[in-house]
Amino acid sequence: MRKPLTVAVIGSADRAKPLAQAFEELPQADLRWIWDQQSLLCRRSVEERVVRTASWVELLEDEQLDAIAFAGADAVSPERVRGALGAGKHVYVEPLLTESAAEARELFRMAERNDRRLWALSPALFGAGAHRLRALLRNGTLGEIFYLHGRRFVATSMDQRELLWSVGSETVAVALDLLRDEPIEMSARATSYLEQGTVDLLFAELRFATGIVVHMHLSRLDGEESESLSVVGSEFTAVLEGASRLRLQASGAAGRRNDELVEPGSTVHLRLPPAEVTREACADFLMSIRSPERGHRERLASTVIEVVEELARAARGEDEGAVLEDTVQDEGKVLRLHRA
Repeated sequence: MRKPLTVAVIGSADRAKPLAQAFEELPQADLRWIWDQQSLLCRRSVEERVVRTASWVELLEDEQLDAIAFAGADAVSPERVRGALGAGKHVYVEPLLTESAAEARELFRMAERNDRRLWALSPALFGAGAHRLRALLRNGTLGEIFYLHGRRFVATSMDQRELLWSVGSETVAVALDLLRDEPIEMSARATSYLEQGTVDLLFAELRFATGIVVHMHLSRLDGEESESLSVVGSEFTAVLEGASRLRLQASGAAGRRNDELVEPGSTVHLRLPPAEVTREACADFLMSIRSPERGHRERLASTVIEVVEELARAARGEDEGAVLEDTVQDEGKVLRLHRA
């Protein structure tokens, strides 16, 4: 049996507690440190086994420590990630690594040079619904994929940055993970209703070379908390609501279906096993350390930041850092956006 990987968790108590608990429960991990800058207690069972410290240098100099996990935006910074990678530690970041695509690329290059894993993926990828949806696409159950539509309504207390970088980035991450592709065209339009300079409503669109389009609708004015992602195919539309509710709606255009149990227009609700999203995300991180191969998901983390950064620029009416190239297709002239 392989020796468990030793992990340190850094963050305020409310964010660090579920992350520390997840690593503690995983047999392939040994929770070695908790660094809580607010000096608040975590779970008693964790407290009995784990040393607490207020010294960042002490963590970096611990030669028996394999990985450092950052819980929350207030705990992580590019400088800390750079220091951890430089000290030979694998790094887990939740929720986002940085809001700079150039900085993200530099950190991922550093991780590759040092042969370390830098895991910075949205936990939304590890819900039971996302797992089943990936399987449906892989098996071709939905038929030919036409487009995706993501809708997120959040509380009015959320600020404009969070609307795109926190909420929007999760939708982008799930969509790119499902399609296993990168967009060639991006656009966004933001609207302010309550206060000049704030963003209350945002529409965004990602277009892919395959012809698939991802539409995003983000709002903090609708007076409800809801999230859904629809994947529209020629046979079925799959609707993912939250992390664990998934239903299939039979397409009325699927004339070749002869299944008496699934007629055009009918809906099937899929039963999903319970999944602890944080625990699944931590397990995936530990598995990536054991695996010598770098795959789609490590590239995905960097691509999500690049896409959201471009959408933020587009929403502000800016085009710096992007190159617009005229191309001609059968439908006519298209402005194609390439990241510089």
